[in-house]
Amino acid sequence: MTLKKIFRPTKEKIIADFALCLIFLSMYFLTTTMAAETLLKMSLLMQLLVIAANLLLSVVIYYPLACALVFAYRNVSGKTKGKEKPLRRDFAAAVLVIILLNPVSLGLILSGLLYINNNVINQPCGLEIAGFSEFSPAKNAGVSAGEVIIAADGSKVDTRDSLYSVLSKKKPGDPVSITTDRKSYDIITAEDQNTHRAVIGISISDKYCRR
Repeated sequence: MTLKKIFRPTKEKIIADFALCLIFLSMYFLTTTMAAETLLKMSLLMQLLVIAANLLLSVVIYYPLACALVFAYRNVSGKTKGKEKPLRRDFAAAVLVIILLNPVSLGLILSGLLYINNNVINQPCGLEIAGFSEFSPAKNAGVSAGEVIIAADGSKVDTRDSLYSVLSKKKPGDPVSITTDRKSYDIITAEDQNTHRAVIGISISDKYCRR
């Protein structure tokens, strides 16, 4: 009955839940540049829909944490209602929920699951081309979005670092041979205006395959 007591809905728990969601969502959009830029590019209606969807999801995710925080606070401060008596096991259960379901722990759990998925169950097997820059030597050479880069200058490419390792040895204007899952391309690198390094003008995403 301990968990039922902790998670029983009350006005305080619901308010705490929404407060946590607003705080965490605000921190996420303020500290994550890409998320903020993506949101600002959307129409006002889409912005409202995305925020509402994220808020609804966060309310569900953080409800157990909000309940545990309120329950623990009431027991520590002695503000339990009526005949309710704070029990050690109830308080211990609330603390355990706080430890397991706070954002840091959830992040570590998610990171662990992603690591297992990407390095134990699956393995890196190339870089999928997601798009191109405004001036893209790769696009000009005939490369298409959706192709998967598997080699560069004869060296195997399975991670971003392996591709960057090849490009780091190039100067703008140098040729580089890129092999995808479809064909090979000879590309003349361009100069990145910010870093002045050799680039081929693509955006990529990691590709994973079953071991």
